[in-house]
Amino acid sequence: MKIINTERLAQQGFILIRGLLDHRIEGGAALAFQVAEALHNIPVGQNDFTEKMTVERLMELGNKYPEHEILRRLISENTTAIKD
Repeated sequence: MKIINTERLAQQGFILIRGLLDHRIEGGAALAFQVAEALHNIPVGQNDFTEKMTVERLMELGNKYPEHEILRRLISENTTAIKD
């Protein structure tokens, strides 16, 4: 499992967090916190350890909230973990 585009993952992740916090996206502050926790180790440069950790945490969230379409899209568009 790899991150396809780290910068885009970070940008879309922050948009998701902001939308969750201002209630434009369903899920609330608890999910926003979990997304932030999953993304806080986004790798800078080539760092296989933090990349693996980030993808694993995103997958855990995807499994916890399989019905959350925006979260699922964040994961599927930016990692090789799931493909729709």
